[in-house]
Amino acid sequence: MAVFINHYRILGFSSHESGSKVSKEQIKKAYRSKALELHPDKRLNDPNAVSAFQQLQASYEILKDEQRRKAFNYVLIIREQKLQRENKRRELEEEVTQLRKKLSDLREEKQRKRKKVMADLKEKEEKYRRGLSSVEERRRAKILREEHERIRGMHGNKTDYAFYDYVTRQLSKN
Repeated sequence: MAVFINHYRILGFSSHESGSKVSKEQIKKAYRSKALELHPDKRLNDPNAVSAFQQLQASYEILKDEQRRKAFNYVLIIREQKLQRENKRRELEEEVTQLRKKLSDLREEKQRKRKKVMADLKEKEEKYRRGLSSVEERRRAKILREEHERIRGMHGNKTDYAFYDYVTRQLSKN
């Protein structure tokens, strides 16, 4: 895979948006000042001086020709759009991860509530078993026992609210 080179940055311009508005004279002026700075004769101890200067020349050749410059600007626009899409995809993946964690937390909370309801129900059943004195209390204890067994058998598809609704209806019937 080829390494992408931003020719505007090599000549010292910030980006293609401001670079594409630069005139030929400004490009020529920027090239001359960079050429003086990067010329291999000025940087004798730098082993990369020749390749840096050649890159500067190639960038200047591309930007001074109108057709090549337009083609390069088009490539830059497409590249920026691709980067924006990738950033959006990363943001969406992060959001999905957060939503999955939230869903997991809600499931755990639901499970804790279900266990608490079961424990409370069992406690009430034991209390009624120990102190049954009236027919009404016996009837309620029987309903609670039946409900306790029903809840043990269910797989978690019903909510706690359905359970409360069921018990309320049973108690109101009798």
